[in-house]
Amino acid sequence: MATLIAVLITIFTFGLNLERTMDEVMGTITDSIKIITMMLLIIGGGWAFKQVLVNSGVDKYIAAMMDAGEQHLAA
Repeated sequence: MATLIAVLITIFTFGLNLERTMDEVMGTITDSIKIITMMLLIIGGGWAFKQVLVNSGVDKYIAAMMDAGEQHLAA
């Protein structure tokens, strides 16, 4: 509900109040939603990849390799 109110206030404040047409405002909103969608897909893909690593146990293998590399560099 808060997001809807924020969008409506933004449409009025930065769009109609500045004498833009509704088509211009909707074009801006469409462009913004495209960018937000891509960001959410990237974040979701990263989460899914992390979960695959955790469920398969590969995360522990990678952590052990990183720990061994740090010890090698410290010596």
